[in-house]
Amino acid sequence: MRVHEFDMERDLKEVEYTAQRLYLQHKYSEALFICNSVIGAVAAADAPGNRTGSHSRELLDMAMRCALKLQDHSRAGELADQSKEYWDTLSGCAATATQAYLLAGRPREAITASLSALRNRVQLYPYLALLCEAASAWKAQLEANARSSSPDALRGISSLAPILDIAAAKTHRVHPFRQDLLSSTARHDRQPLRQMQPPMIPLEHPPSSEMVASWATACGFSEQEVEQINSLCSYAIAGTTAVYEDGAAEGVWRSVRTL
Repeated sequence: MRVHEFDMERDLKEVEYTAQRLYLQHKYSEALFICNSVIGAVAAADAPGNRTGSHSRELLDMAMRCALKLQDHSRAGELADQSKEYWDTLSGCAATATQAYLLAGRPREAITASLSALRNRVQLYPYLALLCEAASAWKAQLEANARSSSPDALRGISSLAPILDIAAAKTHRVHPFRQDLLSSTARHDRQPLRQMQPPMIPLEHPPSSEMVASWATACGFSEQEVEQINSLCSYAIAGTTAVYEDGAAEGVWRSVRTL
């Protein structure tokens, strides 16, 4: 299918439908081919108020998911790069980009994408699990390239990763999700998060907010990312401040939405 053969406004719905149908039929190569054929042209036509924008986002997300299914490392990373402009408003797209970066062997970028996903979906377990996976993968990558890696970054992520695991494990106890909703990429021999029991940080020596911030800063995270990580670590260490159900056992969280 060539881009000039369809009207951008009228026929993009049909293109999107065709790609979705092929994806559901497990014809990932064909779906990716269609998405690749039109993504560039649609993105070029996008402008404020242009109704093609939603189709551009959907096709880009579909293309990333196809690349993940096909284990196309290079294309997955390229598509994730193209999706950055949508992360702040579309958490799902940022989460897909996280998986794409992990497949591409770019865990540092995966951390940034997962934090973007969490900005609008704070403490949602699948996104927290992706953040933990990205942190673990980056730690493993830094350790494997210790001679050329920043020792400060390695110390920082090594300190942060287990605390982030606690945050994810706590959230999973509250709202468990099916494991097949999470990334299918390698987990570097880590225990699946759905089976984790949150380890206890000795209360007499919890890391301070300043210490967590120093670790995150050493990793090269932005100011906004440092603030997010600090908030997640505070949740992991101190527990949730959400409303507890009357008579429930201590530590059983109840969302205010259920009241």
